[in-house]
Amino acid sequence: MGMKRWFLGGLALVVAGLLGGPVAQADNNDLNNAISSAPQGLPLNDYFKLGTFSTSTGGGNSTKVIDSNRGDGTQLVQLTDTTNEVGTIWTADNYRLNLNQNATASMWLYFGYRTSSAGDGMAFVLQNDARGVDAIAKTTSGTVGDGETLGVWGVDDGITNPQIQSRAIQNSWALEFDSFSNTQSRKGSAFDTSIGSYPHIASNYPGAGLTYVTNNLSPDNPYVLMQHQGVIQNNSFNLLSNGAWHHVTMKWDAAAKTMTYSYNDKDPSTGNAQTPVGTKTVSIDPTKIDPNNTGYARWGFTGSTGTNWENNLVIFEQVPGVVNSSASVTATDLTADKVIAAGDTVTSGDQLQLAYKLNYDSGSQDWKNVVAKIAIPNNMTVSYAKMTYADGESELIDPSTISAQTLKYQLTRDLNGTNAPATITIIGNVMGVKNATTAVAAAKSTFNGSNALTNATTPNFMISAASNWNLRLFFGAVANGTKTSQIDLDGIKDTTITGHFTYSLTSTASDAGYGGTAGKAVTLRPTVNGQTQTSTTAGDGGTFSYTVPASLLLPGANTVTLYATYNGGTNVSDVIKATINVGSLAFSNVTSNIAFNAKLTGTSATIAPSSQPNISVVDTRVTGKYWALSANLTGLAASFPGEVVYQPGNGSVTTLSSQDAAIDTGSSAAITDVSKQWSSTWTDSSSKGLFLKIPSATTAGTYDGTITWSLKNAPS
Repeated sequence: MGMKRWFLGGLALVVAGLLGGPVAQADNNDLNNAISSAPQGLPLNDYFKLGTFSTSTGGGNSTKVIDSNRGDGTQLVQLTDTTNEVGTIWTADNYRLNLNQNATASMWLYFGYRTSSAGDGMAFVLQNDARGVDAIAKTTSGTVGDGETLGVWGVDDGITNPQIQSRAIQNSWALEFDSFSNTQSRKGSAFDTSIGSYPHIASNYPGAGLTYVTNNLSPDNPYVLMQHQGVIQNNSFNLLSNGAWHHVTMKWDAAAKTMTYSYNDKDPSTGNAQTPVGTKTVSIDPTKIDPNNTGYARWGFTGSTGTNWENNLVIFEQVPGVVNSSASVTATDLTADKVIAAGDTVTSGDQLQLAYKLNYDSGSQDWKNVVAKIAIPNNMTVSYAKMTYADGESELIDPSTISAQTLKYQLTRDLNGTNAPATITIIGNVMGVKNATTAVAAAKSTFNGSNALTNATTPNFMISAASNWNLRLFFGAVANGTKTSQIDLDGIKDTTITGHFTYSLTSTASDAGYGGTAGKAVTLRPTVNGQTQTSTTAGDGGTFSYTVPASLLLPGANTVTLYATYNGGTNVSDVIKATINVGSLAFSNVTSNIAFNAKLTGTSATIAPSSQPNISVVDTRVTGKYWALSANLTGLAASFPGEVVYQPGNGSVTTLSSQDAAIDTGSSAAITDVSKQWSSTWTDSSSKGLFLKIPSATTAGTYDGTITWSLKNAPS
């Protein structure tokens, strides 16, 4: 923490005045560097408020909000940029931290480039000061404390302990990022004497008397030292102020009442996780920051400069109290039935599954507008991808949308406490380089919502060498083999897929001429709708067949992938894909209630319903299939003298009774959705649809019955 004042007697002050000492100016080059290298973060929105106060130099809160040049909404908070400044930013009332729930805060911090000349730093603060967003450290005379106070600690202005804590932000806990260590044996610049002259990270309670110790060795010059807890320090002036962004993750454990903070736990250029410079866990007594037991604490940042200065900048990545979210990924070698750990080796051609789990832990808002940007590991070809929500709702993701080994997918639903976790499952095969082991680097995927950002990284692994012999798989006969196939079915039933394989030393082996496998068979490895099935053996004659059991098929499009291995997996074919379209005949809509409101006039009448029903049929079977629609009426009281009829609009009339009556017919159209909404042409004016016929002797009353609609296959 840079010194707040410099007292060397009147002569020194006069000389400084005569010389007109230099005044530090904001360093735009450094700020431009910070903006151009800014990692992705959140827009500030209405989450934060700036404090209101006046400093001793006549200025106010120096905090500014700056837009990044990223184009994704990222905003920077600049707390200070020149000498003798104090800046604060606090969460609004609606976004305070719930102390009874676990929470994660993550942010990027920037401390300029001035290394040993930097000062003073900033602090992450939890507080319940009565001043709310206007909380600030102040001197005995009421001016704002800068320099070593960082705007949060008590001001050492000559009134000794225990009064100093009253000049801090009250009911608070602070984690300081102190870029200037105050080790001078005098008041106002001795806080850090006990831990040396290097920058450091440490925590304690600014408003507690035990945080401060008064040194009375010199009665004429008493000064205050600060007690530091959970110190991170590496004996380098580059720890904080080195012209780079630094990531901090803070985890509040509500049950254990601890805060764990990790510094430099992500690479600023890639966002990938890295070994932190330091991680500390400290206990926090909630009664010290929440004496009224509200269960909440406001949080934010304070920062200050003295005669030393720096750009103090913050980018928020995850705001506790708004959304606490996380993501993880599990990589599994499905062929070997083994979870992949960092450094493991998988066999070339093996099938891999990546399961990304998106967690929503707590928050005042849903995790909104989440975009998954999934980095597919190198040498992996994806054949299947699926999004599954906590309630079982799922959606297939088209692998053909992958570009440059990246799958981008917008979640169709927001995540919250009842709709989480969500899982994105990706399945594909890995292929190594011929006759060489292939190293596959870790791949980081991001899951960025409008109010929280998180990521997950796959483990790095090795792929064993592949053989120079090329094993290739095709659908159909040898003469016209292809890599894709489509099969259309009338309904769910066992379905056999056939094809052939070739084996050659050339990479351009023709599909017309089986090279053979030295009299041995290949192993066929199938999946159906992303699920690995039992391997089968294909004969040595160069042909294969695989029967998909009916139990694995669903109405609509089903994806089957196949690849072959030979010689214990040394030789692996590419993956071929078949789509099995299972057609169906079904109602897409049936109106549940039909009402006829008749006004009796003593004459017979034909009455239309208050609205004609919506009876819609969808047929996705292959071309040339037919169906018939019929209806019957039951439950209508025998005492009712009228009848319900169907009029097709051609003058004929069909009375509905307990026996099925023909309504209409239709046909399929080659696995396209054929939907026929009969009610679209049922109108009173066209005399087409359902009607009620009543005789003149009908008496008033309420009559109920049930119409049962039936849809059946029919001959042409």
